[in-house]
Amino acid sequence: MPDLVFLDYTSEHPLDHLDTTCLILPFFADERPIKGLSGFADWRMNGKISRDLQSSRVLGELQEVVLIPSAHRLKSENLLLFGLGAQKEFSKVSFFQALLRLSQLILKSKPQNFVYALHSQWPAAEQSTWLAEFITQQENTIPVWNVLSQENQTDSCVGTVQKQFPKLNIRTEHLAGDVASKKPFTLR
Repeated sequence: MPDLVFLDYTSEHPLDHLDTTCLILPFFADERPIKGLSGFADWRMNGKISRDLQSSRVLGELQEVVLIPSAHRLKSENLLLFGLGAQKEFSKVSFFQALLRLSQLILKSKPQNFVYALHSQWPAAEQSTWLAEFITQQENTIPVWNVLSQENQTDSCVGTVQKQFPKLNIRTEHLAGDVASKKPFTLR
């Protein structure tokens, strides 16, 4: 059974300290401007994501994945924009379809580590539960899923997931400042 690791930050701006190979940022096709951690990453990237959205190089369609090098604007080497489709058409089924594509990409590219940032406009406990359900249903699976939630949501996410998936190995990594640069959440 894979590990589900929730990264809990005491830092005001966690993306400034998150040293990872790939930061996965989900967003909806009809979400403008992008918000939450995706919006913060866009700001740190001087609006690169917004420009790509405006020029239609990135659409946010369901299962769309776009890799963008961070160009040292963030500690994460790359950003992987992860399209969730239109909000009104979004469902557990479409999320599982998108996660299947994402997990296939991760298994194929084998990043040293990656972090999936929960979407700020979608209830964190529901996202975490759906993600945990997806993980437990996969046979050819990724050994460690690292999840970054919005501030003060980690405990409720962990509690909700543990109740519904008691056999899933769930843990929390409490990270502050540059502690994240030690890369404790490596793929095995």
